[in-house]
Amino acid sequence: MDKKKFAFTLAEVLITLAVIGVVAAITVPAVSQHTNNEQYRVAAYKNASVLNNAIRLAYAFDSIRINEFKDSNDLKSNFFFKHFNILKKDSEISNNWGDKIEVESSFYLNDGTKYGITEKITDNCEYDVINKEDNIPCFFVYVDVNGEKKPNKVTMTTDLYKDINTFYAYADRFILEPGEIHFSNNTNTPEANPPINNKPEDNTPEDNTPEDNTPEDNIPEDNTPEDNTPEDNTPEEDTPEDDNNDDAPKMEKCLDKRPYDECVKFCEKNGYHSALCR
Repeated sequence: MDKKKFAFTLAEVLITLAVIGVVAAITVPAVSQHTNNEQYRVAAYKNASVLNNAIRLAYAFDSIRINEFKDSNDLKSNFFFKHFNILKKDSEISNNWGDKIEVESSFYLNDGTKYGITEKITDNCEYDVINKEDNIPCFFVYVDVNGEKKPNKVTMTTDLYKDINTFYAYADRFILEPGEIHFSNNTNTPEANPPINNKPEDNTPEDNTPEDNTPEDNIPEDNTPEDNTPEDNTPEEDTPEDDNNDDAPKMEKCLDKRPYDECVKFCEKNGYHSALCR
């Protein structure tokens, strides 16, 4: 009895290889990018540690601070050349870094790392830990961790490191600051990653609700004719005021005993009030 032999056909092998190729094409770049990102990140923090250790030693032994160096060449000669292993043929190194980087002085370390120093910005470059947004460095120092190798791009965010990193050189420290350096046209004050105001304009339509044209309450006025009843013009009784009430009994006693005419004469003669005499 013959035994059957099982094997893959050529079509099955080709399909399998195609699937593997597609998966590799998708995953390998992502893995490679992640690997490079970690490699550049570690190198950036290594350089930050080396720079800060050097400035501490310089201050401990020579009482030197970065703001005391007058320009980039002074910083290079009297700080970097004293505390780093420098590739001495620095005069042959081009200052053209590309990628919008402008430096005045460049040099290599013996490990292949390339350094570039910008012009001096200010002497007043003390680092304020609390008001960090007001800090202005003395110099900017660019560090290319792999020298002339590609990609020669500046690290713009902490999410994706590149081979060129920017360090802010203050009087007593170096601060790693991802982002491209921008200089104002009017001043030497740098702006790293100036914020762009992309806030959309308020296009909320205006309130076009029609005005309330409801007719006003036109209740007719009360046109009831006024009461034109003629005033009571009956003349007031001009009864004279009784200013001499004490004389009234005397007049009454007179009338009880004498005629009216005699009482009037009696009244007028004795100076009583005229009202009592009439």
